[in-house]
Amino acid sequence: MNRRYKLSTFLIFSIIVGVFYSADKIKYFNISMENNIVKEFIILLVLIDIIFLWMFVKKHNKNTINSIGKVCEEFKEIVETLDFSRRIECEDKKLDGVVVSLNQQLDLIEGYLHKWEEREKNYIEINNKLKELDKVKTDFLSTVSHELRTPLTSILGFAKISKKKIIKFKSSFTNEGNSELEESFAKLVDKVLDNNEIIIFEGERLTNIINNLLDITKMEAGAVDWKKENIEISEVINKAILSCYSLIENKPIEIHDNIEENLPLVEGDKDKIIQVIVNLISNAIKFTNEGTILCEARRNGNELHISVTDTGIGIEEANYGVIFERFKQVGDTLINKPNGTGLGLSICKTILEQHKGRIWVESKVEVGSKFTFSLPINELNKNII
Repeated sequence: MNRRYKLSTFLIFSIIVGVFYSADKIKYFNISMENNIVKEFIILLVLIDIIFLWMFVKKHNKNTINSIGKVCEEFKEIVETLDFSRRIECEDKKLDGVVVSLNQQLDLIEGYLHKWEEREKNYIEINNKLKELDKVKTDFLSTVSHELRTPLTSILGFAKISKKKIIKFKSSFTNEGNSELEESFAKLVDKVLDNNEIIIFEGERLTNIINNLLDITKMEAGAVDWKKENIEISEVINKAILSCYSLIENKPIEIHDNIEENLPLVEGDKDKIIQVIVNLISNAIKFTNEGTILCEARRNGNELHISVTDTGIGIEEANYGVIFERFKQVGDTLINKPNGTGLGLSICKTILEQHKGRIWVESKVEVGSKFTFSLPINELNKNII
C-alpha cells in the first residue's frame, strides 16, 4: 500500500511539473495553445505516466489494465483537442485516486488557460486603443499640415513678389537734388529687403516642415502613389546637387560627385530617390561649416551604393540608430538642437525600405559623416546602361 501511495504521489508530481513547464513555455516563448509544441510536452508527460501506471498495475487483473488504457486514451484525447473543460470518468474504484489527481490537474490547466485568455484579450484591447490613438495623431497631423500649407503658400508668394518690386523700385529711384535723402531711402529699402528675406527663409523652412509631416502621414496611411520607372542614378544625383546649391549661401563649402561609369539602371520612383539624396545633401550642408561634400555612387554586387560624405561636426556612434527614428534629433535640446522636425532621415528610411533598400551611417565626431544607402539592381537591367 505504501508503494501505491508513493507511485500516486510521483504521478501527480510529474503532471504538475509538466503543467508548469508548459505554462512557462507559453509565457516566455509566446507559444500559442494551438502550437504542437504544447501538445508534445503534455503527451510526453502522459507517456511517462503510462509507464508508471503500468508498473503499478502489472500485478492487477486485466480489467484494471483496460481501465487504465481507457483513462490514458481519454486524457490523450483531451490534450489533442485542447478541450480542458472535459473531465476523466472511470468506473474502476481502484483508479479513483489517479482519476481525481488527473482531473485536479485538468482544473489547474483550465485555470491557467482562462488567465492567459484574459491577458490576451487585455493585450488586444490595449493594442487596438493604441492603433486608434496613432490614427487620430496621423489624421491630426495631416489636417493641420494641409491647413497651414495653404495660407503659407500665399504668404511666400506675396513676399517674393514684394521683394522683386522693391528691388525694381530701388534701382529706378534717383534724387540728384538730395543725395542725403537718397542714401536714407536706400538704407530703408535695404532694411525692408532684409526683413523680406527673413520672411521668405522662415516661410520656406516652415513649408519644408509641413511637407515632411504630410509625407510621413501619407506613408503611414499607405496613401503614397509609388511610381515604377528605370532610374539612371547619375542623373538623379546631378539633379539633387543642383537643387541644393542655393542652400550653401555664403558657406565655404564645395559639392563634388564621384560616380562610377556604366552603372546599371535601378527601378523605382525617381522623384522619391531624388528626395532622399536632396535630404542627405541638405543635412550635410546644415551640419558643415566649411569643407567638402562628396556624392558617390558605385556598384556593390547586386546593389548600387550611393553615399553622401561631409566634413561636418559628425555623429556619436551611440546615436547611429536614433537619428533614423521619427522626431528624433541629436545634440543639446536647449542650445544646440538643429532646425526641423527630425523626420527627414525617417522619411529617407521609409522610402528606401519601399524600394527594398537600406540606409546606414559612418561618422566620427569633429571629422565628418558618411551616409550610404543601397538600391537593388533590377535583374532585367543588370546590363542596361
